[in-house]
Amino acid sequence: MDASLFQRIAQQSTATPTEEKLKNYFVERYPQLAFDTIEAVCAAVNTSTASVTRYVRRLGYRGYRDFSASLKAEIAENFDSPDERAKLEPDPSSPGTALRHHIDDAIGQLRTAGEIVNAQMFDTIADLLRDDDRPLYLLSNASGKQLMRYFYLLIRYHRSHVHLIESADVAPHELLDLAQKSVLFVTAFDRHAVWVRNVMAVAQERGATVALMTNRLSSPLQAYADISLHLPGNTPGRFRTRAVFLVFLEALVDALENEHSDERVHDIEHIYQEMDLFISPKKHDDGKLRRDGGKPRRA
Repeated sequence: MDASLFQRIAQQSTATPTEEKLKNYFVERYPQLAFDTIEAVCAAVNTSTASVTRYVRRLGYRGYRDFSASLKAEIAENFDSPDERAKLEPDPSSPGTALRHHIDDAIGQLRTAGEIVNAQMFDTIADLLRDDDRPLYLLSNASGKQLMRYFYLLIRYHRSHVHLIESADVAPHELLDLAQKSVLFVTAFDRHAVWVRNVMAVAQERGATVALMTNRLSSPLQAYADISLHLPGNTPGRFRTRAVFLVFLEALVDALENEHSDERVHDIEHIYQEMDLFISPKKHDDGKLRRDGGKPRRA
């Protein structure tokens, strides 16, 4: 697909106040913008059809009709849902075909990620998330929430002042203390959740730095992000693989290693031992293991 609207806007410097108003309208109106007539745009921005045509040409479209058609194609590719996708039909005569398909898709997406992902942007996000002086807020939606909770647990080994925003009704409580130096890290896979967008908007209004990781090249959430990292994720089937997201979150965990990590890891593991949460070998254990899972009997 050609460059997205957001990519085109980012590549252009605004030349006039009218173009600034058009840019803001395009960003705020997206994705419904794809279905607006040129007359509706003119009325909303209070400008002429000639001005709108000049601006869309500046963005690289041949004219408003081409602009509208390109946006509709962009929307079709980036706003599909599971009920619009073809189901994979495993071959019943060949056991494990669904598994092989899924593994092949995941491997293909990981290879693509290695070729297209902006490594410098990854490092920039890692540097932001590593800074323990900046409170960190984590946000995702639907299935992404489970991956973000996993990420939250692991990065606590490396830093403090981390907040996991798990739902819309909890968000206002978490955002209450969000300050200018805070960082909001958002992941979005396929869907563009309204409440996630609203949290990002509040964070931007309060001066926080917002970083977004998404598989949608034309995500409307990008309008509310200071930094965006695009990952591949368009695989066949009703439900796409999230393998790339998991690998990148784990890579971020590794990248957050810092001079305080050893101490934090040691302290967390010590608390695990004090709470007796996991089975582990004891160098000096004279008791016998109880079948009911309790502590060893004392002689």
